Amino acid sequence: MPHRELRAPSQRLYRARFLRPEEAVQRHIGLVSYPRSGNSMVRGLLERLTGILTGSDTKPDFTLSRSLIDYGMEGEGICDGSVEIVKTHYPERRGYKEFEIAKAIVLVRNPFDAIDSYFNMAFTNTHNVSLEESIYEQFRREWELLVSHEIRIWARFYTFWFTREIPLLAIRYEDALCHTDEVLRRMIAFYTSSDYSQLEEEEPALLARAREILTINSNDVGPYQPRSGGVGKSLRHFSAEQIEEMCNVAGQALKNFGYHPGLQGFPESIAARPPPPLRHCMREGDDGASVSINAEFLLREADDRFGRNISRIRKKHTNFDRNPLPVQAAEEQRSTENEALD
Repeated sequence: MPHRELRAPSQRLYRARFLRPEEAVQRHIGLVSYPRSGNSMVRGLLERLTGILTGSDTKPDFTLSRSLIDYGMEGEGICDGSVEIVKTHYPERRGYKEFEIAKAIVLVRNPFDAIDSYFNMAFTNTHNVSLEESIYEQFRREWELLVSHEIRIWARFYTFWFTREIPLLAIRYEDALCHTDEVLRRMIAFYTSSDYSQLEEEEPALLARAREILTINSNDVGPYQPRSGGVGKSLRHFSAEQIEEMCNVAGQALKNFGYHPGLQGFPESIAARPPPPLRHCMREGDDGASVSINAEFLLREADDRFGRNISRIRKKHTNFDRNPLPVQAAEEQRSTENEALD
């Protein structure tokens, strides 16, 4: 199967470590997101920034988890005291271990790109390979059902997190791409509980490390080069009726994040405008509060065919992955992405 090269650990430009036993934490900082929202890239930024490996609550023996471990994300599948920041998709799905978080970085990506990327991941069982364009027509009914269902999961996911009482920092994935310097500053302030306006005095070492990160090609931050060729490039896969439905279902959330195509000029407006004001993105919350990750509550029903069960759809059409669906060759994928950037 044609695919893009993942980077081997020896090619990483830094070396993060686990927390030492005397540094072990009891309550974590969650990196929470709907799937395919750029958490691998943001984990790379955080590991470079803090020098500490990030964990996750995904079983380390899953195929997609093994691929991240093989290419440098050493904390994949770990959510004990040896890691402080832990990636989770809860309550969209339940991870394999329950743990407590006292703060959360809530990573948001526009649902057009996130849902399209989720479709590609589910139907290729990879992080960074794109389906041939013909697959959208071949599986039109599945695509339409998935989009209609997942925009509701996406909206409910962020409603859940923005109604928790713990301290929160909201970061748009698009800002991590287009305004990395500002995102790094906000993460420093949140991670250290420092005054954003006093970072030069309070956190000079982390600011120096942030400046070093800005010299690195953004494609080299995470363990793999993302399949996305540009913000909003996936809109071409959505019909006018689908976009209208998504705006009807999640219109307020789309407007809150600057993702509404009709009212806010998305996607062109994202790169042209600065991130939302910090006061709208960082909430102090209750320092004594916590959220139990992977507890009883879940957004999806047990028989949700587009959650973990989505692999059954792929296996049904690929003879249990013996005959993978056609994917874009590397050169074709680059060409498609370049067109999306034009």
